[in-house]
Amino acid sequence: MKNLKLLNKLLIIVIIYLPLNIIIAGNWPTYQHDLRRSCISSDILKTPLYLQWKYQAAVAPKPAWADPAKTDYWHRETNLKPRVIYDKAYHVIGVDGKVYYGSSADDKIYCLDANTGQEIWSFFTGGPIRLAPTFSNGLLYTGSDDGVVYCNNANTGELVWKINTA
Repeated sequence: MKNLKLLNKLLIIVIIYLPLNIIIAGNWPTYQHDLRRSCISSDILKTPLYLQWKYQAAVAPKPAWADPAKTDYWHRETNLKPRVIYDKAYHVIGVDGKVYYGSSADDKIYCLDANTGQEIWSFFTGGPIRLAPTFSNGLLYTGSDDGVVYCNNANTGELVWKINTA
């Protein structure tokens, strides 16, 4: 529970400073910036950074997997660490003055204004969203635990199409 609170605070910090990247630097259209997941942008941020706005999700993320047992008696191992931890925080992207993320707690895609932190739109899916959406050519692509890939208009949130992959 302590780790979830810490990760939720980290999400807030990422969302706070991500808009500065969007406004001052280039877009961040997919998880960790690009298809290589480099987390690197050639743009230079102007310092000092400052708190522009604060957004806290109404509900903390709900991971799919519980933490493992602390001991594996068969293999005589103790203090086991969780291996699947990527969904203990919301992952965000930022494009054209907007911040997007999917929620594993309330099954929604969110679009926030990068200048104010105000919600622009949200869209319900049929299941939890554990990974960041991806933006391309004005469209937002999001996978959900319901086995469906959703394509939404990035400006309005209107559903363009969905494909059931199950």
